Amino acid sequence: MPAGGGAWVGRCQVALVAGMLCVLAACAKDEAPAISRQERRQFHVVMESKLRQLDRGIAQLGEVAPPADSVYAMDVAALKHNQDSLRERLTTMAAASDDEWLAQRDSVESHYHGVRNQYGALAHRESPSAAAASGESAATQPR
Repeated sequence: MPAGGGAWVGRCQVALVAGMLCVLAACAKDEAPAISRQERRQFHVVMESKLRQLDRGIAQLGEVAPPADSVYAMDVAALKHNQDSLRERLTTMAAASDDEWLAQRDSVESHYHGVRNQYGALAHRESPSAAAASGESAATQPR
């Protein structure tokens, strides 16, 4: 073996390892969108399920027939509006780029928690018509 042949073999090994790393990096990069698509689908399915649960609860709140000018009725209407806004945000996420989607995901999650909290507050508050039926006055209702 000529002198310096070991160095040549060493350089070949380094080049081979570097080439393999590049191939692995390219493969990982190609898989990233597939993982992102799956994450997007999973988020959408989970959020749709959560929205259906809210839909049922909000529908029950809407079944109560308070007077048209009551604060309760306005609060239920505002809740329904926020729910519709949340559903629109979730729908627009489908066409977003990966970077936009990540930002929108955080916004949708935050908006969902706000709507859920708003629903919880209304669900635990007795409606004006239910209070009247139980003999309570509107002034004694919890808010």
